[in-house]
Amino acid sequence: MAPLSYSVLCVRSDGQVPLRAGHVTRLIADASEDEAPLRARAFEAFAAQARPGVYRISWAEGCLLVDPRPASALQPNQRVRVLRSPLSARVGVVPKQPSPSPYDAVREAGTLTLLTDAAGLVLQEACVAALVAWDGESIVLAPADTARSQSLAEEAIAAELAHRRSPLAVDAGWAIAAANAVAGPFDLALPGRRRFPPAVLRAIARTLAR
Repeated sequence: MAPLSYSVLCVRSDGQVPLRAGHVTRLIADASEDEAPLRARAFEAFAAQARPGVYRISWAEGCLLVDPRPASALQPNQRVRVLRSPLSARVGVVPKQPSPSPYDAVREAGTLTLLTDAAGLVLQEACVAALVAWDGESIVLAPADTARSQSLAEEAIAAELAHRRSPLAVDAGWAIAAANAVAGPFDLALPGRRRFPPAVLRAIARTLAR
């Protein structure tokens, strides 16, 4: 699958764009060598004048398209359910896909859907976020070959915070948080699971705010 020049970001009240470099990288991923600098400059021009809010940015026919969006679909204290992933037959990370996409079938307003492998034994991601676990000693991220959408949040956590990679078993007692580039991390209160240590969750939040 070819990379898609599409990303969703937030502009803060101070004019900063968290995970800015990652959004630029995603925007220029399928650009030619000559066009990549043009796209990057268009992004910088947008970021310099954008009002605070959430935006979907994409590139089409030589122009940066900017679409104001409502708040992230990831919110605290959401209803949580578990379904099989639409990517369960794939291996590894796939580019972020705009709607219409296979994810449309597993998204429901007001609900966070945790997505598993075909056997329903291992958590892969959430419908609108990456999953981050805490095993009591360290941050745990899904193995690199886990089928999931590219996540700037996961990439930032992996780059900046000590962690290990291991399958996130559905029946494990590890704490689980959902995180994306717009909303940050939210600890999920799930039956039979620990809660994220507040200090660790704050460290993840600081990483995603940069």
